[in-house]
Amino acid sequence: VTAKDAAGNPVPGAIVTLVVTGSSHSLSPSSGTADEGGTAAFTLSSTKAESKTITATAGGVTLAQTRLVTFVHDAASRLEIKTQPSATAIAGEVFVQQPAVNIVDQFGNLITSDNASQVVATAIGGSQSLQGITTVTVVGGTAVFSTLSYAEAAGIALSFTTPSLAPVVSNSINVVPNVPAAVTFSTQPHSLASDTVDAVLTTQPVVRVRDAYGNNVASGTSVILTLTQGSGLLRGTQTQPTSNGLATFSGIGYNRLDSFKITAAVGGISAQSQAVGPLKAGMITVFSLGAPSSAIAGVPFLAGVTGAEDQWHNPAAGSVIITTFSGGGDSPNGGHPVYENITVSNGTGSNNMVLVKTVNTVLR
Repeated sequence: VTAKDAAGNPVPGAIVTLVVTGSSHSLSPSSGTADEGGTAAFTLSSTKAESKTITATAGGVTLAQTRLVTFVHDAASRLEIKTQPSATAIAGEVFVQQPAVNIVDQFGNLITSDNASQVVATAIGGSQSLQGITTVTVVGGTAVFSTLSYAEAAGIALSFTTPSLAPVVSNSINVVPNVPAAVTFSTQPHSLASDTVDAVLTTQPVVRVRDAYGNNVASGTSVILTLTQGSGLLRGTQTQPTSNGLATFSGIGYNRLDSFKITAAVGGISAQSQAVGPLKAGMITVFSLGAPSSAIAGVPFLAGVTGAEDQWHNPAAGSVIITTFSGGGDSPNGGHPVYENITVSNGTGSNNMVLVKTVNTVLR
């Protein structure tokens, strides 16, 4: 800076001070004394690529003349993430917040002259590849991604690379499952030949629920069982939440003797089980006992059981023991009371009895 008087003569010894706009610069010295030629020398450097205006004051007078200095970026030195991807994403759907990556010099200045370099995005973590357009050409030094997604429910991060520069890694992304899209029986319900309607199924159903990308759905998703083939009713708790994609049922039973199938559903998505059964009837809980109103002592007569049913009103099978409840009617060997076993099948059964006393007898 040269200080001059109104006549244009140098002003030796004038105190010259500079003011520089912008930031991230260094001025040395901040003020100086003009030499015999009226000149004061300064050194200005900047780590920020920008235009700066220099204003000078000499002897307390601000000079009308200013100088504009433009600092440009240095050579490309590294990649820098301008916009981080979404912290949480849904499997298979584009990230709500897409990443943007800058190519910068050693001071962090954007390489605005670069419109040719390519930045490649890849996934770190998980077991699948990043989806979408993963290679983007920079514009003005910035690569802006717009279609990136990831199909696996997992914790991942994104790595960005370009030739000759070190990779840069994003913050972590928690990719969560998408909505339910597929229901399957991980364990089919099953009964043994000996299972009865009074008991629960020997093998209880386990239902798996996945999204369209094969991920187990979020825990707590409700799975509902319904009967879709069979004449009876399911028993037990028929709604269970998933845990790690599995809904595990217990206490499921069926109250009829025919084969049946179960449907597991989540919303409008469902699957049907294999056929289960047939089951056996339960214990006899009700029956009718029949016998003639009169019989000849010592001559066999027929006592019968009809309408034998379990608690679910299925024709039952088993044994009914008949005894002489009141009166005489001893057996031929003199035993008292008399016991007789009637084998019941499909709700009915009969057997002969012999009583020897001529007396009124009530059978029970």
